[in-house]
Amino acid sequence: MANPSSLVVFHVQAGSRIGMGHLSRSRAIIGMLQVMGFNCTLYLDSDAQGAAKARALGLEPIDALPAAPSALVIDAITLDRMQADVLQSYAPRILISPVFNRVDIISHALVRSAPFGLLDNLPDGATLHIKTDYAFATAHGLHLRKLDFSKLEIGLCLSGGVDSMEPNTVLSVLDALPQVAGVKVIDPRSLPPVKTDLHHVLHADRPWDLLQGINVFVGGDGVMLAEAIAQGLPTISLSTPSGNAKNIGLVKSGALRIIERHIYMQYALSTLLDDREELEAMHSAALKLNGAARSTRLAEDIRTILEEKSQ
Repeated sequence: MANPSSLVVFHVQAGSRIGMGHLSRSRAIIGMLQVMGFNCTLYLDSDAQGAAKARALGLEPIDALPAAPSALVIDAITLDRMQADVLQSYAPRILISPVFNRVDIISHALVRSAPFGLLDNLPDGATLHIKTDYAFATAHGLHLRKLDFSKLEIGLCLSGGVDSMEPNTVLSVLDALPQVAGVKVIDPRSLPPVKTDLHHVLHADRPWDLLQGINVFVGGDGVMLAEAIAQGLPTISLSTPSGNAKNIGLVKSGALRIIERHIYMQYALSTLLDDREELEAMHSAALKLNGAARSTRLAEDIRTILEEKSQ
């Protein structure tokens, strides 16, 4: 049995409310760190849906946090005060979620963007790394594709959980566009009948197997955006103002467009999908990013921190 001090504990949240993005990202990093020789374990804060997803990913979460001192990676949104007090005994404490309510306990933050709530509350002496590369942590094994936009095949997945926005609003836009030949949807809710060729599944453990053949991806603000861009897909985020800052690096690259959920959303989405030049430009930007080639950067930077701790 490994010495507890050699463990890397991942504290991860997942479930119907916050989706599965944290779990998918941590699972990818755990796999990379294990190949590098680290002993990793997962403590999962989730509902039944999150626990089922962990099992589907081949993970076996532990029932209780191991005794400190252990290295800690946090991929979560919230901790209560008692949890935060317990986790302060771990070292280092590495945050990889850009939205988190207890930044004050963090020793290192490795995030794809840094909203003001993170920057304002990071303690003195903490290390901060902001790299767009970190967005691609789950993109390992995906491949760039050359695309044609004479007809659009849309992939739609608004959230790994039950998103607050109904997919029907988006479907009504897509159904009215003559250039949309088909739509593939991953969503746990029932959908209305549409004229467009529609392929709908409630859940997909391997979403990109289902979404093969699409040439535009429409999502929320989670990890699937970067996975789509890693394949060269023009990618649209239907986000809220609070979620915009998480993906600012991908927006600046030109591969991602954010459309906020407001009364003009349908018009903005329709206009963008009608602009073939813009879709071509987003595709070119995604090819230039080559996100899958950057998928190991977050794990490598975590390894550097862990190795520094052991010296």
